[in-house]
Amino acid sequence: MNWKLWLCLISVGLPLLAQSTPEPSIENNAPVALSVYPGDAKVTVNWLVSESHQSLCLFVERSNDGEVFTVVSEFPGKATNGTASRFEFVDGSVRNGERYFYRITSIDASQQLWHSASAEVRPQPFVSEK
Repeated sequence: MNWKLWLCLISVGLPLLAQSTPEPSIENNAPVALSVYPGDAKVTVNWLVSESHQSLCLFVERSNDGEVFTVVSEFPGKATNGTASRFEFVDGSVRNGERYFYRITSIDASQQLWHSASAEVRPQPFVSEK
């Protein structure tokens, strides 16, 4: 398991489980609406977490191939109180013209991992009209 996910579990007070404990199960189709917007050497990632989903931690993950993802940012979960929660992350460590994929991974209190669908984006320099 990714060490950041274990750190998330510890930080919210869940006990670290024995080595023999199986990895948390992973579900696709997290209750997350994901949008990505290209900019000049940056990507803005917005997502909305369903009011029914109780996330402990949320991770923004990036990939160059859509297969292997790396955590680029993390956010603590929020109590939803019956309303959806909005989040935003600006990734300034990208290069113009290159293709990137983003997804959100969430971990809930039952140690279940959820992946959103991935979204593809290609940052481009801003060109003003003359």
